[in-house]
Amino acid sequence: MSLIHTISPLLGSSPLGILLHALINQYLADSYCLTLVLEQPIDFKINIIYTYVTPNNETLDELTDQLFEVSEKGCSDYIVYMSDPQKFMAAFDQVSRRGNTRRSNRKIIILPYSTADSYVNQSLGLFSMKESTFVANMLLILPAQQEEKTCELYDLVTHEFVSLDNDQPLYLDQWDSCTQKFIKNVNLFPHDLKNLNGRIVRVACFTYKPYSLLDLDTALVKDQWGEIFENGTGIGILGGVVVDRADMGISALYSWYEEYVHLDFSAAAIRSAVTCIAPSPRQVN
Repeated sequence: MSLIHTISPLLGSSPLGILLHALINQYLADSYCLTLVLEQPIDFKINIIYTYVTPNNETLDELTDQLFEVSEKGCSDYIVYMSDPQKFMAAFDQVSRRGNTRRSNRKIIILPYSTADSYVNQSLGLFSMKESTFVANMLLILPAQQEEKTCELYDLVTHEFVSLDNDQPLYLDQWDSCTQKFIKNVNLFPHDLKNLNGRIVRVACFTYKPYSLLDLDTALVKDQWGEIFENGTGIGILGGVVVDRADMGISALYSWYEEYVHLDFSAAAIRSAVTCIAPSPRQVN
């Protein structure tokens, strides 16, 4: 099933509208459902299922609730057109933590709401947000600096997700409105999570034989498995992961439902069981 929808004219035949149409066809054609987060209407045709959110003057909690509702329906790729894209990233992070729809390959495309230098600098600040450090597939479209404006040029920018400096912008390509082509024609979602290229992965763990053995002073390890509190904080391995002190936890962890609400679990690696031994029953005279 597909929907073709045209919203009131703003970008339809404009250079930015043409660029967006090309990006959707190339990178979002197989999206199960696309969410448009639009403060202002835009005009383009979409041949995939989509929904849209209009975040006008909503608080962060209200925007989070709106995104949560559509994410739980499977609409978890995003095109964002907002004057404050940091607000979207903060809400998106909360949705990722609360929701049952969990995907590591979500794509976010952020459109330029303004050509002002202040907005460009504000948008580049997205990459230094804590919430952005967990998102691999984020593409920022910015107006390129140019001396003569015979054609419109747009920079396609992401962040250094897989390197040590993962809060730095990575300029991938430019798009020229005169040729309607990308100059380098590179992959605009290049981060392959199979190779993190030096990105530091923090692991919470303690010695628990035979499952995990650490060459550390175990007296320094506190709270062991720990727990997650109702306010979203916690202690031990579980708490360390939920508050982002660690990226993953290892040490005979089980698929506990209460923790699954807050965390993702890998497939089980080892089966563990407890055998209870009791005397055989005797006949009562």
